[in-house]
Amino acid sequence: MALGVPRTGSYANRTTKRRLIEMMWGYGDGGSWLWMAAMMVVFWGGIIVLAVFAIRAFNGPKSNDPAMDVLRRRLASGEITQEEFEKTRKALQS
Repeated sequence: MALGVPRTGSYANRTTKRRLIEMMWGYGDGGSWLWMAAMMVVFWGGIIVLAVFAIRAFNGPKSNDPAMDVLRRRLASGEITQEEFEKTRKALQS
């Protein structure tokens, strides 16, 4: 008995069965490819979701202060100068 295959029948039949068993690695009918494909999708989906959450956590809004956000937007649009920005920022933070 080699690899669980009894030594009956022709040499070609025994060799074919042995190769089939070795090739399938004990998965039988080969239907497990669907399960493995689904697990691969779940795995890579999880990795992508974790990456998105990590990126959002590190690149999210730096402050929750709406007054500072308005002040930054006014500086960026040129409504106020750098000196006015610094003066107002110090007043808001104290």
